Amino acid sequence: MKLTQYFGLFLAAGLSSLVVYLGSAPPVVSQPVVQLETEPPLNQVVPAAAPVQLNLQAVDSSQRPLADANIAIRLLTPAKTPWLTSDFPIVEGTTLLAMNAIAPTGALQIEQTLPIRGTY
Repeated sequence: MKLTQYFGLFLAAGLSSLVVYLGSAPPVVSQPVVQLETEPPLNQVVPAAAPVQLNLQAVDSSQRPLADANIAIRLLTPAKTPWLTSDFPIVEGTTLLAMNAIAPTGALQIEQTLPIRGTY
Protein backbone atom coordinates (compact mmCIF):
# COMPACT_ATOMS: atom_id res chain seq x y z
CA MET A 1 0.00 0.00 0.00
CA LYS A 2 2.83 2.39 0.80
CA LEU A 3 4.37 1.83 -2.65
CA THR A 4 1.17 2.88 -4.44
CA GLN A 5 0.89 5.99 -2.25
CA TYR A 6 4.43 7.04 -3.13
CA PHE A 7 3.81 6.34 -6.80
CA GLY A 8 0.62 8.45 -6.74
CA LEU A 9 2.41 11.29 -4.95
CA PHE A 10 5.29 11.13 -7.44
CA LEU A 11 2.87 11.13 -10.39
CA ALA A 12 0.90 14.09 -9.00
CA ALA A 13 4.11 16.11 -8.43
CA GLY A 14 5.33 15.34 -11.94
CA LEU A 15 2.04 16.36 -13.56
CA SER A 16 1.82 19.58 -11.56
CA SER A 17 5.41 20.45 -12.54
CA LEU A 18 4.56 19.83 -16.19
CA VAL A 19 1.51 22.10 -15.98
CA VAL A 20 3.60 24.88 -14.38
CA TYR A 21 6.32 24.46 -17.03
CA LEU A 22 3.90 24.54 -19.97
CA GLY A 23 1.98 27.44 -18.51
CA SER A 24 5.13 29.56 -18.27
CA ALA A 25 6.46 28.75 -21.74
CA PRO A 26 6.88 31.79 -24.00
CA PRO A 27 4.37 32.15 -26.82
CA VAL A 28 5.39 30.93 -30.25
CA VAL A 29 6.06 33.91 -32.51
CA SER A 30 6.53 33.53 -36.23
CA GLN A 31 9.23 35.37 -38.11
CA PRO A 32 8.31 38.74 -39.68
CA VAL A 33 8.55 39.05 -43.46
CA VAL A 34 9.55 41.93 -45.73
CA GLN A 35 7.46 42.15 -48.89
CA LEU A 36 8.93 43.83 -51.98
CA GLU A 37 7.13 45.55 -54.85
CA THR A 38 8.82 47.51 -57.62
CA GLU A 39 7.60 50.24 -59.92
CA PRO A 40 7.94 49.50 -62.79
CA PRO A 41 7.68 45.71 -62.40
CA LEU A 42 11.07 44.01 -62.64
CA ASN A 43 10.30 42.44 -66.02
CA GLN A 44 9.84 45.97 -67.45
CA VAL A 45 12.99 47.58 -66.01
CA VAL A 46 15.42 49.02 -68.55
CA PRO A 47 18.95 49.15 -67.07
CA ALA A 48 20.43 52.62 -66.52
CA ALA A 49 17.34 54.28 -68.06
CA ALA A 50 15.26 55.39 -65.09
CA PRO A 51 15.27 54.77 -61.36
CA VAL A 52 13.29 51.83 -60.00
CA GLN A 53 11.12 52.49 -56.97
CA LEU A 54 11.51 49.75 -54.36
CA ASN A 55 8.57 49.54 -51.94
CA LEU A 56 9.31 47.40 -48.88
CA GLN A 57 6.70 46.49 -46.26
CA ALA A 58 7.51 44.64 -43.03
CA VAL A 59 4.55 42.49 -41.93
CA ASP A 60 3.86 39.92 -39.23
CA SER A 61 2.46 36.43 -39.75
CA SER A 62 -1.09 37.78 -40.14
CA GLN A 63 0.03 40.29 -42.82
CA ARG A 64 -0.32 43.33 -40.49
CA PRO A 65 2.33 46.07 -40.86
CA LEU A 66 5.00 46.08 -38.17
CA ALA A 67 5.54 49.38 -36.36
CA ASP A 68 9.12 50.67 -35.95
CA ALA A 69 10.58 47.94 -38.13
CA ASN A 70 14.37 47.87 -38.46
CA ILE A 71 15.00 46.94 -42.10
CA ALA A 72 18.48 46.03 -43.36
CA ILE A 73 18.90 46.27 -47.13
CA ARG A 74 21.73 45.02 -49.29
CA LEU A 75 21.33 45.30 -53.07
CA LEU A 76 23.96 43.55 -55.18
CA THR A 77 24.56 43.70 -58.90
CA PRO A 78 24.49 40.41 -60.80
CA ALA A 79 27.65 38.33 -60.35
CA LYS A 80 30.38 38.10 -62.94
CA THR A 81 30.17 35.18 -65.33
CA PRO A 82 32.95 33.75 -67.49
CA TRP A 83 30.68 33.50 -70.54
CA LEU A 84 28.72 36.67 -71.20
CA THR A 85 29.43 40.01 -69.61
CA SER A 86 27.05 42.92 -69.26
CA ASP A 87 27.30 46.27 -71.00
CA PHE A 88 29.13 47.63 -67.94
CA PRO A 89 31.31 44.76 -66.60
CA ILE A 90 33.16 46.85 -63.99
CA VAL A 91 30.04 46.96 -61.77
CA GLU A 92 29.33 43.22 -61.95
CA GLY A 93 29.43 41.63 -58.51
CA THR A 94 29.45 44.94 -56.59
CA THR A 95 27.22 46.32 -53.86
CA LEU A 96 24.84 49.04 -55.03
CA LEU A 97 23.18 49.73 -51.72
CA ALA A 98 23.80 48.71 -48.12
CA MET A 99 21.82 50.38 -45.35
CA ASN A 100 19.79 49.96 -42.18
CA ALA A 101 16.62 51.99 -41.80
CA ILE A 102 13.88 52.37 -39.21
CA ALA A 103 10.42 52.27 -40.78
CA PRO A 104 7.91 53.76 -38.27
CA THR A 105 4.92 52.30 -40.14
CA GLY A 106 6.76 49.24 -41.45
CA ALA A 107 6.94 50.74 -44.96
CA LEU A 108 10.08 51.96 -46.70
CA GLN A 109 10.49 53.41 -50.20
CA ILE A 110 13.79 53.73 -52.05
CA GLU A 111 14.65 54.73 -55.60
CA GLN A 112 17.65 53.05 -57.19
CA THR A 113 18.97 52.97 -60.75
CA LEU A 114 19.86 49.44 -61.77
CA PRO A 115 22.95 49.89 -63.98
CA ILE A 116 23.12 46.53 -65.78
CA ARG A 117 20.75 43.80 -66.91
CA GLY A 118 20.49 40.66 -64.81
CA THR A 119 18.92 39.28 -61.66
CA TYR A 120 19.29 41.50 -58.59
